[in-house]
Amino acid sequence: MKRLRYVTTVLIAAVIGTSSAVGPPRVDAKSSAASQHTYYGVANIQQGAPLNFFSPSGMGGQWGPDITMAQLGDWHFGSNMFSFIPVIAKSWKVSKNGKQVTVFINPKAKWSNGKPITARDLYVTAQIGQIRGTAEPYGLANPIKMVNAHEVIYNQLSTSNYNLFLRQMLFQTIAPAAQYASLLPGDINTTIQDSQYTGSDATLQAKAKSALTALSGLSKKIEAYNPPQNLSDGPYKIQDVSPSEIVLVKNNNYALASKVRIAKLVLRNDNDDNQTIWNMTLAGQTYQMSSGGMTPQLINQMKHVGGNAFYKVSTTASLQLIFNENIPPYNNVKVRQALAYIIDRKPVWKVAALVAGSQSKTITGGVDANAKAYLTPGQLKQLNPYKTNLKTAAKLLQQAGMTKKDGKWHLADGSQWTMTLYTVAGFNDVIEAFQNIANQLSSFGIDAQPQLIPTYAQYLHDLPDQKYAVGFWIGTSPIPYNFMSRLYGSGDGYQVENGQLVHYTVADKGKGNWLNFSTSVSVKGYGNVKVGPLTYQLSQTHNAAKIRKIVQELMIATNQYVPEITMWDVIQTGFVNQKYFTNYPVKNVSVMRSCYGDYPPIGCWQNFGYLQPK
Repeated sequence: MKRLRYVTTVLIAAVIGTSSAVGPPRVDAKSSAASQHTYYGVANIQQGAPLNFFSPSGMGGQWGPDITMAQLGDWHFGSNMFSFIPVIAKSWKVSKNGKQVTVFINPKAKWSNGKPITARDLYVTAQIGQIRGTAEPYGLANPIKMVNAHEVIYNQLSTSNYNLFLRQMLFQTIAPAAQYASLLPGDINTTIQDSQYTGSDATLQAKAKSALTALSGLSKKIEAYNPPQNLSDGPYKIQDVSPSEIVLVKNNNYALASKVRIAKLVLRNDNDDNQTIWNMTLAGQTYQMSSGGMTPQLINQMKHVGGNAFYKVSTTASLQLIFNENIPPYNNVKVRQALAYIIDRKPVWKVAALVAGSQSKTITGGVDANAKAYLTPGQLKQLNPYKTNLKTAAKLLQQAGMTKKDGKWHLADGSQWTMTLYTVAGFNDVIEAFQNIANQLSSFGIDAQPQLIPTYAQYLHDLPDQKYAVGFWIGTSPIPYNFMSRLYGSGDGYQVENGQLVHYTVADKGKGNWLNFSTSVSVKGYGNVKVGPLTYQLSQTHNAAKIRKIVQELMIATNQYVPEITMWDVIQTGFVNQKYFTNYPVKNVSVMRSCYGDYPPIGCWQNFGYLQPK
């Protein structure tokens, strides 16, 4: 699989990035390339994309995090969701109720032009987050308060009680007010406040609608903006850009510049292609690469390249077969359960993720490790593992009104059941998995075949348009709200607007509901379960026991109603080359997971005190 990236500072809980690989042409250890400590890497460089913090196709969406862009703090993966190392922020404090966060800016934090990062930069960044809607899920009140040049106060809306508010504030990537403030109208705070109205006054409702339209247009303007130069607050600044590569050098004004030991970084355009990265690895041109979809044979070849060392790190991501329940027959729970009994997940895992995955034992909406962390031993035993049972599957399909004629299953209306499994070009492991699944289904009498979508961006764009009945989904995150909202969040029509949960149906075009799971289901032992509001409560309560109980309820509901079928839990696999660089964090699971979303991870690794030239 291509490298997965999950970001919690944006509205979408998870975003897909590219495989990451880094390396130079093969050089002698005494050559100038080695002595200058040049670190070669790859990025998906889209020609003409702006050098914009907020552009999905530019550095904001492709290669900027912990390279040219810095956050207030970098999260240190672990059981504490609030364990951060200071970066742009020197320190912070949070109120007892968690609804107010005060950030003190590191006086050493400067832009690459030498000018200090100030409260004004944080202020404009927050405004842009509210304009683009990325601050909506955690209810950031407008405006934030600038106490002085190095201190700001963030408050939640009175209607919001987001329990990860501190985390979201520290996750912010700060943009330069010197470049972006001029894009914002003078009355922007009034427009933002007008858009947040949720009452019943018709006049104010109309005003809110007009404000939202204005913010939508302004958001597009911000994303399309191409600054005249890149002002970096991260470990590197841009020296040169071309369609084939980006050359970066150390930003000596970076807040943590003393930790940056690699002076130069070159990111080559990989055109979002795994094969290009694999070829670089086989040619001995990489210092680091991570990629899914590699076969044992390919990995063995790479191991024989001088200096290469293979690594594996467990993740909190899983690969899931997902259903659009707005499209029959997938709105029928018996059909989804039958498919879980038909598909033997072990051969799917073996052919697709023997190296880069571990076989999933059951279906809960998260990885097996999450299930073990939140469910009791008794609850784990009661989960249905959906072991292959074709007789049970046939019985369930018959109960759903289907019939089998001449070896083929037919729907209740008499038409033959055919299934298209949608995946994306380049996601080699998913392609292999779906071909195996298609073969199993066809053998059972359901004509099935995979179909490739050219890009993941198109796949995500088409999902809300009801174009795919069956596809794949990535369940990821160690945070309960995040991994459960992958199923019962925005993709299921649940949005947080002005600190309040709102549900949109499939009929509400443009609102993102493509899963269309039942809003309420009857769960054995729990009665009537409203999955959306219950998931939302995971973001609102600070009580660990209550969070555990909610996760248990949602996992058991997921196991019973099968909105997804987990194929495998993802393992991050890759290589580091120790010929020119040393002190890689590959044995530190916490740091590897902390930097899993960055590509390349060189900046993040150095922030944690790892990676240096020999």
